Amino acid sequence: MTFTSTELKSILVTISSLAVEVGARAATQFNTSVDTCQKTSPHDLVTKFDKEGEEYIYKKLLAHYPDYGFLGEEGGYRNFKEGTPFWVVDPIDGTLNFARGMPAFSVSIALVHHKKSYLGVCYIPISKELFSAADGLGATLNGRPIQASSTKDFDHCILAVPPNQLRNKTPKAAIRRSGSSVIDICYVAKGATDGFYDSLLNPWDFAASSLVAKEAGAEIFSLKSESLDMNKKSDILVSNKYISDTFTKWISTEKG
Repeated sequence: MTFTSTELKSILVTISSLAVEVGARAATQFNTSVDTCQKTSPHDLVTKFDKEGEEYIYKKLLAHYPDYGFLGEEGGYRNFKEGTPFWVVDPIDGTLNFARGMPAFSVSIALVHHKKSYLGVCYIPISKELFSAADGLGATLNGRPIQASSTKDFDHCILAVPPNQLRNKTPKAAIRRSGSSVIDICYVAKGATDGFYDSLLNPWDFAASSLVAKEAGAEIFSLKSESLDMNKKSDILVSNKYISDTFTKWISTEKG
């Protein structure tokens, strides 16, 4: 199955509206008392809205696209048939931030088929930034085209890299992380930062945002495998095209 440009544009309108709606719901609960449950660690949390938001998105998508499958962070695969397109969804990427009153969290929805993202929408509710992209159609922020940065001097870059990647030395580049991989990748897409790396992410952490970055001219790949698979966990490096070689060597050195 392939998607025409007309089909992707039509789907993009529907999914953008849904992401903004879900983000607005999350924003009404921001800075209120949020009940949390620990998942794998004290910093890996789930809230009531994570579950309710995912269920709301699932039902909406099922109504609009009954033949498409669904993969969510909380509920896993649903309505899934091998070989058919499916949605990859996270209603709140940055749950720890959301639960602790920090505004860096986002809604992420991607349409994936044969390990590839064809459509991605990421919405940051508090700053009201709507990132969207479709395969071959470019990337936008609130409807305006965006482009990855043109920074060439690595020392002048701003990078989003986990602390454990800085074992031996720190580059002169500045390090800035939001606490949401979706936001960090989208900020590479809009040129606010120059590179991102994480050693292990789930599909809902990057399926939508990586397409936004790719369509904005960024380079995206895995250092651990030959290709980036939207169906499974992966490491992911995102950067503007000018620093990708230097960034890759630096990360590889830090990995030891």
